[in-house]
Amino acid sequence: MLPSLKVAAEKNKPQLALKFLDKTKEWIGEIIRDVKEIVQSFQRPFYWSLHQCTLCKNMADCKEIVGTNVSSPEFIQELFPAAERTALLYHMSYLCLGGFPNLERLLRQRAIETQMLFGSSEALLMKCTGTSENLVKSLLPFLKVAVEKNNPELARNFLEKAKGWIEDIINDVKEIVTSDLHQKTYRYEWCCYQYFTSLSGFTGLMPSVTHLGEVQKCLSRIQHILLQLQKFWEKVGTQMDMLKKRTVAGEDCINYLEEMKEEFLESIKEAKEEWKKFGISCMKANQIFSVQSSQAYKFLEVSPSSLSKEEWQKEYESVKQKLEKIRPYTVSQNAITQ
Repeated sequence: MLPSLKVAAEKNKPQLALKFLDKTKEWIGEIIRDVKEIVQSFQRPFYWSLHQCTLCKNMADCKEIVGTNVSSPEFIQELFPAAERTALLYHMSYLCLGGFPNLERLLRQRAIETQMLFGSSEALLMKCTGTSENLVKSLLPFLKVAVEKNNPELARNFLEKAKGWIEDIINDVKEIVTSDLHQKTYRYEWCCYQYFTSLSGFTGLMPSVTHLGEVQKCLSRIQHILLQLQKFWEKVGTQMDMLKKRTVAGEDCINYLEEMKEEFLESIKEAKEEWKKFGISCMKANQIFSVQSSQAYKFLEVSPSSLSKEEWQKEYESVKQKLEKIRPYTVSQNAITQ
């Protein structure tokens, strides 16, 4: 808004300034309505859904489609320690349940399902990379052409196309976070407790299943991280919707592209650079996640009951040391940026 008023003042366009002031009042009304809706939502039961507060920007601030710091989002970085810790906890539980074939089989099944879930997350990161590339190579260049040719219809068409890319990502995230793996892990942990409680004549060392509770916490954390990713893309999609709507019926800044062309083109250039950085971050994240998800579950290839006592102890100590190095929910700042 302020950059637009600055342009209006520099070009001695009082009518343009009045137009933006009227629109600002309308935007503030939209924000108030959104905030009221969010406040009311906290009075309803909590479900795994997201509510968003829309921040209205004018077209001269096109770079705000993505925010100003999207190149290495913390929620993406948090995936790695959470995923690695989950695999190590499964490994520890797998070792502890080696003398109980039925429980070992069920745990193997849960671990494989988790590995498949991480595979879906890996594919999701790849889609984020592709969408970022599409925004850089398709949407933003065509928006630039639309500005240069003063063609709002062209801008609307490509904003609609970009919204479709974003909706695909949002749907993929929803499919992952609504997985029932969390409940399956809880039921398996309860099954283990019941099983060991029923062993009245058991004289050996009772194995610990507390690691399964930690697995649940890690899965919940990963679910939360993916919800943050969903929220990020929903915000981007909402802001694109707003840009598209404001080109309808000659509304908003699209009428004044001639006066604001230089500022608009500069903001497109800045947005392009930010999306390039974000795409590179997602690509590196995908590569790391791919290696991690394929290597972290190799322990399933060997039954713990087939290990000698010395081999079992060595593997147990190795997993334990790795777990101690990964504090819950730590963020590796160099995981993506290097």
